[in-house]
Amino acid sequence: MKKLISIFTICAVLATMFVFTAATPASAEITRRTLIWSDEFDGNSLNTSNWVYDVGYGQWGNNELEYYRSGTNNIVVANGELAITAKRESYGGASYTSGRITTNNKRSFTYGTIEARIKMPKGQGLWPAFWMLSNDAAWPNGGELDIMEHINSENTVYGTAHDWNNDQLVSNGGAKYNLDVSQYHVYTIDWTEDYLKWYVDDVLYHTVDVSSQSSVFPHKDLFHKPYYILLNLAVGGDWCGNPTSSTPFPSTMYVDYVRVYENSGSSSIPATGITLKKNGTTVSNNSSTTVSSTASALTFTADVLPANADNRNYTMTVSNPAVATVSGGTVTVNPANATANTNVVITATSQDGSFVARHTVYINYVAPYVPATGITLYKNGTAVPNGGSVTVSSDSGNIVFTAGVNPANATNKNYTLAINNSSVASVSGNTATVVPSNASESTSVVIIATSSDGSFRAFYTVNIDVPQPQPTLPEAYVFKIGNQSAYWTT
Repeated sequence: MKKLISIFTICAVLATMFVFTAATPASAEITRRTLIWSDEFDGNSLNTSNWVYDVGYGQWGNNELEYYRSGTNNIVVANGELAITAKRESYGGASYTSGRITTNNKRSFTYGTIEARIKMPKGQGLWPAFWMLSNDAAWPNGGELDIMEHINSENTVYGTAHDWNNDQLVSNGGAKYNLDVSQYHVYTIDWTEDYLKWYVDDVLYHTVDVSSQSSVFPHKDLFHKPYYILLNLAVGGDWCGNPTSSTPFPSTMYVDYVRVYENSGSSSIPATGITLKKNGTTVSNNSSTTVSSTASALTFTADVLPANADNRNYTMTVSNPAVATVSGGTVTVNPANATANTNVVITATSQDGSFVARHTVYINYVAPYVPATGITLYKNGTAVPNGGSVTVSSDSGNIVFTAGVNPANATNKNYTLAINNSSVASVSGNTATVVPSNASESTSVVIIATSSDGSFRAFYTVNIDVPQPQPTLPEAYVFKIGNQSAYWTT
């Protein structure tokens, strides 16, 4: 699936790739040996042990117009066929939908005979493809093998190999093959250490030298590494142009099977080990990392060794799905999901189970920061309103004030207390005590609570009333004068 980045690049590619000549049928035969993998599409749903959906819009290059969707809206398995259907419908910001599936992180291959039996739709702006990308690096640096591509209403298919050098696409297409694409045909690439050969219905129509002596591509090791398989039906793009009102929708690409064989040019390269990578950096087997729950997410992938091993597929598992998730060949650890001190073990296992690598992430829980929203004063344990007051007599009992920062789970609940009249009140730690009996005359004291960051303050006033003494009556004497009583005071 060609991906053209700019007008300059398009011109360069057109100059190097699309000067095709019709192929002359060749007598070379494909030597198919052991069938090592296939999908015959005999079930009633996509086999997700073999395939993953590529989903999205706008990230595929080429100025394609479709939104690739998962599920059965555009990809159906029925009647022994895979059907990928492009539709003219609005979805996710795109005007068209379609399907794209890959074996990335499921199945990958180095050398072999890779083929599929396919029939395709015709129409302006339609671009079906059966192709392969490298596991080693993101496009374009990893290389690309287009086993079959078709555009528009042509009765022509193309086979191409791509390298990338100094921001230039280096392609070798060399030939095209003419046929009725609306009928089933078998499209094949025969891939060995020395050559790439393209076939239609077992007829050879193109060969590229990829041996160590070849100078066709700048990177001599490019086509000696694992590649995974892709099937898709693009709508629009730099090469095919955009659909017109006459383009038939829905349009469907049918795939009868995909098969991979060992071939006569293959040499077996066994796996020798597996390593884990944390955020792209290799970590030792059985090593560990300690982070806090406030740390950023960690991403783990794996590599089966050596880089050119025939089978570099692996599986990933985690011991604690509460803080880690697995998606294909990637594990994401989310420390923020921890609710207490915990750990998770990430395990990578080669597909045949021969090699295992583990790494443990220890997460130290840090309670999330909860900001203060206010402060409340308490009088003898009962909350009092901010700015309120009370009047008491000097013969009343002591009054104890404390405070509380709100909410109850605030991270910083520290506060200070202050008073403005030390003759009748005192502060000790987080407690203020008012002693009314210390008042020698009517007075007042203000108790002030302040959160430790100074953001919030509450105050309360205690008015102390000191009663005035009653006047002393003079001493009285009573005496009688005759029958009358008389009083005399001093």
